[in-house]
Amino acid sequence: MYTRVKEHPRYFMELKEDKSVLFCCVNGTYTEADGLSSINAFNEVVETLNPATTTLIIDCNGLQAQPQQLAALLLGCFKMYKETGFKEVHLVGSSSMTQLSQMKRLAKEAELEVKFIKSFERN
Repeated sequence: MYTRVKEHPRYFMELKEDKSVLFCCVNGTYTEADGLSSINAFNEVVETLNPATTTLIIDCNGLQAQPQQLAALLLGCFKMYKETGFKEVHLVGSSSMTQLSQMKRLAKEAELEVKFIKSFERN
């Protein structure tokens, strides 16, 4: 069972009851303010768990290709995910080849080991 721990028009975060999975879903085109809000919310949630025993799953299906000026913000998020030390990081891929390509490039640049998955069912 998952509990919604953060909610915003551009994202939400759910934590599995045993804290083994943090599921984040992002959608739309982010502004810089949206990005900063999601980073703050993410950090608040991470303080409540042990990342070394938690899998981070980010569903990017609803995310639009990001303007170039926000690429640095996304790269910073990927670096933050790496530095947090999650057990595993999974990205639910998109049917958008542009977005998938951008996510793969940013993960590589951030040196973040990511598993790209087609879908994720919360149960």
